Amino acid sequence: MAGNSYTHHQQGIIKRHYETADAKAIQRLQELVTDIYLCENDKKADKLWESVTRFMGQIKAKPEVLAKIIPERDVAALADFIGKQAGNK
Repeated sequence: MAGNSYTHHQQGIIKRHYETADAKAIQRLQELVTDIYLCENDKKADKLWESVTRFMGQIKAKPEVLAKIIPERDVAALADFIGKQAGNK
C-alpha cells in the first residue's frame, strides 16, 4: 500500500483507535494510582510516576495540574483528578 490508501475497514479501525485513546489513557492512569499506592519500592515508584507523567500528557492535562501533582507525588490529588476526568468522558 502506498501513502494513505487504507480500506474502509482500516479507516474505521484507525478512527475508533483515536476516539478511544483518551479513555484508554484514563483507565491506565487509574491503574497507576493503584500501583503507586501499593508500591513499596522507591525505584519502582519512580518508574510509575514517569508513566503517570507520560499518560497525563496523552490526556492533555493542564500544566498547572502537572506542576502540582507530579513534583509532590500526591497520590490523593492524582486519584481525585483522574476521577474527575473519568466522569467527564
